[in-house]
Amino acid sequence: MARYKSNSKSNSKSNSKKKSKAKGRVEKQAARRNPEDEEDIEEENVSDEVQSFDEVDDLIQDLDKSGEEEEVDEEDSNADNFGMMGRANGDYSSDEDGQHSGDEEAQLNASAAEIMRNPVSGGCLKAYTNQNILFLLYALKLDPELLTDEATAAFQLADGLREENDEETAQQKQKREKERNKARRGVASELLSRNDCPVKLELITGHRFLRYLLSLRNSRTNSRLSHASYQAKRAALFHLFRSFNVRQPDDLQNQLKTAMKGVRRMVAVEKQNGDGRIQVGMEPMTLTLYKFLARKFLEMGGADGIFGHSFLVLSWNLACRSKNTCTIQLNHFRWVEDAFQIFFAHQKNDQTGEKKHPRHIYPNTFEPAICPLLALSIYLCYFSHILTGNGCLFPGNDKYCRFSRLLARVIDAESLC
Repeated sequence: MARYKSNSKSNSKSNSKKKSKAKGRVEKQAARRNPEDEEDIEEENVSDEVQSFDEVDDLIQDLDKSGEEEEVDEEDSNADNFGMMGRANGDYSSDEDGQHSGDEEAQLNASAAEIMRNPVSGGCLKAYTNQNILFLLYALKLDPELLTDEATAAFQLADGLREENDEETAQQKQKREKERNKARRGVASELLSRNDCPVKLELITGHRFLRYLLSLRNSRTNSRLSHASYQAKRAALFHLFRSFNVRQPDDLQNQLKTAMKGVRRMVAVEKQNGDGRIQVGMEPMTLTLYKFLARKFLEMGGADGIFGHSFLVLSWNLACRSKNTCTIQLNHFRWVEDAFQIFFAHQKNDQTGEKKHPRHIYPNTFEPAICPLLALSIYLCYFSHILTGNGCLFPGNDKYCRFSRLLARVIDAESLC
């Protein structure tokens, strides 16, 4: 064994010397070339260069046959492993393996730009866009100085397509006005999707934004909006600055804070004087109504009744929004002692998923109609195919709309009795 090692070492040394000599001869031949033939050398066919290097490779391969097969195999395996590690780490320097095409790079750039511009959910983005459309329409009507020249020209072009006619009837004028408002909203939406902001953000002050808030009224009652609605307008303004990569000045933030404090006090005083509702938003479901609806869904039976019953009971016991109930996954379930746990990775009040605290539900042996574990068991027994995968508990599209239709059917059926 010792003699074999010494022989392999001597062979490796001699082979390395031969390799270096062979490479030296090639370099000397290249050095003997006439400098005047550099232009001709540059225009040589690539196949000639490949052929010269092939000769060197053949020589080296002949030398390798004398005893370095194992070392070469080990080096090749290490190189392959290194290449695989590089690809796993995102190294796509090779032209053959992993280099992104132009379309993929463009798609990645577009996705990154979209996330940087709109780092919110689709629902929030839609709400912010609608609020900022109202702000643009207000500026067009009552504060046109806030709009850029391009935005003003776009609105004028849309208005010019629908000229007034003196011979129109009142109904025709009303229809034309609706079409004009719809066209203006479309123009405002298109302007907000551009790279250039349609609003002169540097001209926005607390006083100007407060004027906008005071101009808004409830279309049905002609009363002030709620404090939550005014707060949504302010959040949309912040998103307007953020979407066009402009930071709100500290002075403007202080002015908006003062304006919102005054608006909140004004709304409270007007409510006390009888203008507007004291209760804001939807009223909570009572326990009596919850028990009634659970029993009605069980009486309905079938796929719709079992789905509606489990959806209702789980939403109540988890104290969550319907959107979270729609996205419950089977791998989010866990038993701990006497509690059944369900995790939520994303919620409206936890957009980044930092509050990964499980929700606990317990059996109700006294009232089976509202027992969450019994409702879940009945649902999984009826829809047993769901257990074959590890996906969503309520698969399919428009699950919330389906539950809303079933709920409306139960209420309508009861109202007719």
